[in-house]
Amino acid sequence: MSEKMVKKRENNSEKKKDIIIMVVISLIVLLQIVFQVLKAVGVVSEPALLKTKVKEIDMFGDAVLNVKEIDLNYGDSVDISFSGGYEIKNIPYYPAFYGRKGDTVISDYFDYIVVANVGGAFINKSDVKPGEKVTIKLNERKRFIEEYKAYDVDQDIEKWEGQTDEEFINAREVDEGTVVAGIIHRGSSPTNPDFNRMELMDEYIRNHGINCIINLSESMDTIKSVKNLPAHTKEMLDNGQIIGVGMGVDFQDEDTKKALGKALVEMTERKGPYLIHCSYGKDRTGVVIAILQALCGATYQEIEDDYMLSYKNLHNINMNPDSNQYPYIDMQAGARKYLLSCGMTDEQIDKLKSILEGK
Repeated sequence: MSEKMVKKRENNSEKKKDIIIMVVISLIVLLQIVFQVLKAVGVVSEPALLKTKVKEIDMFGDAVLNVKEIDLNYGDSVDISFSGGYEIKNIPYYPAFYGRKGDTVISDYFDYIVVANVGGAFINKSDVKPGEKVTIKLNERKRFIEEYKAYDVDQDIEKWEGQTDEEFINAREVDEGTVVAGIIHRGSSPTNPDFNRMELMDEYIRNHGINCIINLSESMDTIKSVKNLPAHTKEMLDNGQIIGVGMGVDFQDEDTKKALGKALVEMTERKGPYLIHCSYGKDRTGVVIAILQALCGATYQEIEDDYMLSYKNLHNINMNPDSNQYPYIDMQAGARKYLLSCGMTDEQIDKLKSILEGK
């Protein structure tokens, strides 16, 4: 066989290989397109990422699943179906309950995987019950990765360099408006070991002569179940000086309002100084303190500055929002109206205001 014939055969063989490779690639692409089309019309679906059950409905009205880990990365999205018939698609997996109010997320924020409604109770829109079977399927990897990066800010359980103890525990006096200095304080939890702030909060409580603690985030049963409480906090618990509210984060929820109103009335029956706290003393605490500041005539600027101080203390974020966007709101009247909706009477609100003003 001539050299020319050999080269011709070699060229033909290479062409055949190229053609085969092109055909295989085209077939793979075609199959992917067909799969996506069939998936879109519901003929085929992603295999289940996880099958489990609803372990319980927690104090916030969210569904705690009977599993502690899931094969997801933060920013992935999933579809979830419950055996009771409720289904929800394309929800993000985050390390906390990020998003706009009403958004549904799946998170590993607590010990178990939780399906939660941001700023409200998941069961209010799903009617999911304990024991229901749950199927979780991957919707798309990294679907919410940019949103996750935007939401995720540092909230350390260890102090950073240059951070003071009081900044770390986000603790301070409240003295805006006509609130008398020293009567009311805000801060992190002295009863929750997960946030590494109990000992420092215990010291703060002792040093500032706190006589009554209003724990917004935990019930009395939960507080009493905590082992190794710091000495002074444990003494206050034994003496009945802690009010465990155990309220959710939706301040328009009727149960939340009822629990808050009851706690504030009980607070007026105790002697101060008072400490109001939740987990980090930022969100639930921030709203309650803002209501009390407004009741005592604090300006929007004063309330905003105090609230934003928590972001500096906890996240090292300094922001200057537009303080003039609500110049005509009667915040004092609004605070009173809200407290009335919590079940308090005008007389009880007046007593609360007098205590805050040191009268």
